[in-house]
Amino acid sequence: MNELYKNIYQIDVTLPKSPLKLLHSYLIKGDKRNLLIDTGFNNQRCKDDLLQALYELDVDLDYTDIFLTHLHADHTGLVCSLLTGKNKVYCSDVDGKLMNSLVDEEFKDIINMNLEITSTPVEKRLDFKNHPAIAYKMDKKVDYIPVSEGHVFEIGEYKFKVVDLSGHTPGQCGLYEENHKILFCGDHILNKITPNIIFWSYEMDSLQVFKDNLEKVKGMDIKILYSAHRDMIENPIKRIDEILIHHKNRLDEVINIIGSESKTAYEIAQKMTWDYGDGDFNNFAPQQVWFAVSEALAHVEHLRHKNILEKIYVNNEIRYKKLHR
Repeated sequence: MNELYKNIYQIDVTLPKSPLKLLHSYLIKGDKRNLLIDTGFNNQRCKDDLLQALYELDVDLDYTDIFLTHLHADHTGLVCSLLTGKNKVYCSDVDGKLMNSLVDEEFKDIINMNLEITSTPVEKRLDFKNHPAIAYKMDKKVDYIPVSEGHVFEIGEYKFKVVDLSGHTPGQCGLYEENHKILFCGDHILNKITPNIIFWSYEMDSLQVFKDNLEKVKGMDIKILYSAHRDMIENPIKRIDEILIHHKNRLDEVINIIGSESKTAYEIAQKMTWDYGDGDFNNFAPQQVWFAVSEALAHVEHLRHKNILEKIYVNNEIRYKKLHR
């Protein structure tokens, strides 16, 4: 536990069996009410870490509201364990609905959709029950209060504005404190690693939305970025530029992989460069295959939206090829 500013604390929550290792949850203590940002998995180790820190900070959950940056289980899983009937949950409406869809397994449609669209072989397909979003999800649906960009939380001496940071998920949000020039950005910008950008629908160009919000943050007056994973970011513009370059290189790589042929997203993912494990896609377990092909699909769909690639159907299989203009 680390005090970042007066009455603002970073709480490290262990994420068992996750390559991310830790979630940085943040607590802002106020005169009347507190605000907790993100929770960790619905897992006993996460629960022990978080509740021990709140106990040491003498936090009464009755007076502690919860802000969920986005729907993923490492950010939302424990929320039911923290509700007392007197505190409130805030998140974007789009991610709130998706978050609740995890509970009754509606979310498996998104998981299976990505496997179908990418033509992932049956033997490499992830059982939705083994997806981390499902394995460590909330116990039940949550009545949340929807927030959107511009919503203000006044806590003690701080005034936090909600910032739309969608891209990593359709409705990820952060909290910006203008006087202290700090942004709690969830998974939007991470140090040393890049957030996973996946395909959500044909209508949403996930990568373009993500890049647009990177540019938005780049234009804000920010001294330090507090992310949900890895280290704080003391040079936001430098890190944003690194991530933008990373995705430009990814897009160039995808175009080169396709060449003069047509390929499925799975075939493209097989040849892409990966930092995970030994970097060999063929050695990936089904869980990592799902993330990789979903990210490949987000990139080819971005290129389709840009009229660089076109989507074609060959023997009921979705393939992508360069669009000749």
